[in-house]
Amino acid sequence: MQIQKMTKTNNIINVGIDMISKNRIDLNNQLFIKKIFSIDEKKIFDSLINDEAKISFISSRWAAKEAIYKALNNKDILFINIEILNDENGKPYCSNHNKIILSISHTEVHCIAVALLLK
Repeated sequence: MQIQKMTKTNNIINVGIDMISKNRIDLNNQLFIKKIFSIDEKKIFDSLINDEAKISFISSRWAAKEAIYKALNNKDILFINIEILNDENGKPYCSNHNKIILSISHTEVHCIAVALLLK
């Protein structure tokens, strides 16, 4: 009963979740990077200086975009049109879908993201 009240209060329509294994990331696959990153995301990616940071950035954005795609349940959305940025405190958010709440977490080998679609 407590969970039902919380869901109604928060107006959650759908949930998306995705987990990425970082060893799947190929930094040399420029076509993949070009297909999934917005202009601003690509600028952030290009500013990163080491491969570990770049792999974490790609995996976190990929997991977040997959989670948002699942939450939105819209097959016509392209990943390049789902932009993940960070606010001044470092919290990730989807800049072009304001009804999404996003959380991303990392380990050394995995990245996971959860997206909540609100009414």
